[in-house]
Amino acid sequence: MGTWFVEAGGAESNIQLEGNLVTRGGTITFNSPVFISSTATIDNTLADKTGTITFGDSPTDTVFLEGNLTLSSGADVIFSGDLNGAGVATITVQNGKNLELNGNVGNTTPLGGLTVRSGSGDIILANDISTGGGAVSFGMRVRLGDNVSIDTTKLNNANGNTTEFLQGVIGKEVSAGSFVTGKNYLITNLGDTSFTAVGATAVTAGNFRIGQEHIITSVGTTSQAQWNAIAGTSGLTYAAGSIFTAKTSGAGSGTGATLLTFFTATGLGAGTGKANQLYDLTVNTGIVGRVGFGSSAQAPDYSAQLNSLTVLNAGTFSVTSALQGYGKNSRGLALEIFPELNAATPGAANVLQSNGDGGIILRNGINTSFLTAEAGDVIIRSFGTGTVRIDGSVVMNGGSNIPGTIGFDGGDLLIDSRSSFIMPGAISSVGGIGTFVDGKAGNVTVDTSLGSTADISFSTAILDVIQDSQYTLRAGRNFYLALS
Repeated sequence: MGTWFVEAGGAESNIQLEGNLVTRGGTITFNSPVFISSTATIDNTLADKTGTITFGDSPTDTVFLEGNLTLSSGADVIFSGDLNGAGVATITVQNGKNLELNGNVGNTTPLGGLTVRSGSGDIILANDISTGGGAVSFGMRVRLGDNVSIDTTKLNNANGNTTEFLQGVIGKEVSAGSFVTGKNYLITNLGDTSFTAVGATAVTAGNFRIGQEHIITSVGTTSQAQWNAIAGTSGLTYAAGSIFTAKTSGAGSGTGATLLTFFTATGLGAGTGKANQLYDLTVNTGIVGRVGFGSSAQAPDYSAQLNSLTVLNAGTFSVTSALQGYGKNSRGLALEIFPELNAATPGAANVLQSNGDGGIILRNGINTSFLTAEAGDVIIRSFGTGTVRIDGSVVMNGGSNIPGTIGFDGGDLLIDSRSSFIMPGAISSVGGIGTFVDGKAGNVTVDTSLGSTADISFSTAILDVIQDSQYTLRAGRNFYLALS
């Protein structure tokens, strides 16, 4: 079967669909509102997989799911208008193509759930998503086109459900000439644009900022071996335009020159350069829902690059790579996490990082004690003026504390801030309990020494240090300790 083009007659008409619509790779286009009255399948992947699937040619062409929709495409899938209804949408996009959600999802009638299967393309998302207790799972990288809120607690479903970003989150790419003054961006392509003229910061070898992303403007006399050492890589070839996250400062490594990819635009820009704009993301998964961030094959160094992230409510929260906030939400925070952080990535670093002046706050602390495998390390970095604060307790315990299970080593906790660190609760690094292996506690390091006005404050803290763990505290100014 070839191309399908479907349009309903009359201003109030819509296309009603149930059952199966299958093509051998042809294009499918619905140029009127679509009503899924019962379970429906749309699939154009049986042959050449080159045809797009498009719902509507204007924002008023909505899709309503009375029943569940399963959709598979070998090319782009485009929703021009809103996607509503009590049904569950399950979408697969192959061949590195994109899913565009140009309207709201669940705006008038919260969706039953949304699952996007694993793929190597992007999900273009510029509006909010609401479900009535259904899960939201993104198996492709999410590219935000505006500030977005995702809420799984609608229709009085206080328990909510899981929201997971399995391939990371970034912002839309903007060309020089269209930058907005005061907005935050990350350089992706130098082109012939003078980025320093619109707010970017130049950094040379010896001064690279550990943990921050740089783009090379000149290789200089820095050798390929030195570039690889600076970036923590092996065997890669670096050139002007290469992007890396610095693992060392590059001291004694030649004359290589870079820009920090992050800048706050001071003008429109000119030329052929490009940058990703950064947006705010708010997630509410209710009392029991989980929020999880993974990283993509395209960018394994980070799970998300955002202006700010606010996780309002969730049963648990986890991150498998660097979660980076560059700006501030309405409370001045780059990362505001209400649920407890579970550092559940064995042998990996769970990184929360503010690259601007927004603070970081974990309102319910960190806990690795429930794990039955080796806990990952937790690294919290703040490069600006924003305070790092952990309101809940920090438990970097080894393995499981449940008798009769195997306990493994706990991960380390590193706080590296140029501003103050406040810890009102308790820090514990006690070894786990196990039938076969007794878990060992992780080390705790708090370092604010690079901030000349940065304090370390344990206002009501219990510091529980046993079984091979080590505490290292370096204050930039004052150190306050009030043990309870």
